[in-house]
Amino acid sequence: ALKSLVFTVFLLRNNHIIFIILSCSVLAFEQLSSIDKNRKNYAVIDRLGVSSQKQVALIRKELSTVFFIPLLFPIILTVFLIAGTQLLFGKSFLQEGLVLFYGMVTILLFCAIYLTYFGATMFLFKKVILRPKIR
Repeated sequence: ALKSLVFTVFLLRNNHIIFIILSCSVLAFEQLSSIDKNRKNYAVIDRLGVSSQKQVALIRKELSTVFFIPLLFPIILTVFLIAGTQLLFGKSFLQEGLVLFYGMVTILLFCAIYLTYFGATMFLFKKVILRPKIR
């Protein structure tokens, strides 16, 4: 019974990571698909005389809001899964803190993937939206 429960927790954790990667892809594609509307908005902002640095800051703020608010829920969920796994199975493992170590590795991997998607989206967003001299 313990082995099946450990296997279930393992599968849930891996499905969690796959779901996170899928949600990152959806966020990135959603932002990139609305690029035409944003190009018009930033053209108006440019005509109003907003500096290049301010436009980049606006893009960073817009994308950060869209990307990092959804980042909080999976991290909180992962922390609860790590704590629960440590509580239920911590004594079953031969090494103390093994669950916590791999939990932190999972969170760091998730954040690295998420930041990669954010960086790629930010790069493409700036490249398409802003004037050629700002790129």
